[in-house]
Amino acid sequence: MLAQLPYTEIGRLASNEPQIGVPGSGGPRANVFPQEPFSVGQRIEWLELDPLIIRLAVGDTYDLRQINIIAHGQAGLILTGVPLNVGMEGRLDLLTLDNINTQDDLIVELRAAKTGLARLWIQSTAPNSDGERPRQSIVLLIED
Repeated sequence: MLAQLPYTEIGRLASNEPQIGVPGSGGPRANVFPQEPFSVGQRIEWLELDPLIIRLAVGDTYDLRQINIIAHGQAGLILTGVPLNVGMEGRLDLLTLDNINTQDDLIVELRAAKTGLARLWIQSTAPNSDGERPRQSIVLLIED
């Protein structure tokens, strides 16, 4: 039997407008997929995250707004501004949370405190058509 790692809610985020790279342009541009701002009652079918692995050295900070979070609604619609919960599966002492930067009650920055491995979970506060709240994870690797 595998050991269960502790899970702790550490804050909130919101989905953003997806960005796609344009070869040779030197940066991302807004996509052309149908999208609209999230409103109460809409269903979130699944979440898409990039990157899937975040590597940090002890003492480094990571701005969570760097994560490209795309919330897919019904009929292929991309929804922006979807409220999301952020949790961590693993030892909470890997991160320093007492000096965390926030903006409008949303987490925006994590600071690596110790070496180790954890998983950040990003979960929609809105359900999908099956009544479940979709979630995806990102591996958090903290090295010396």
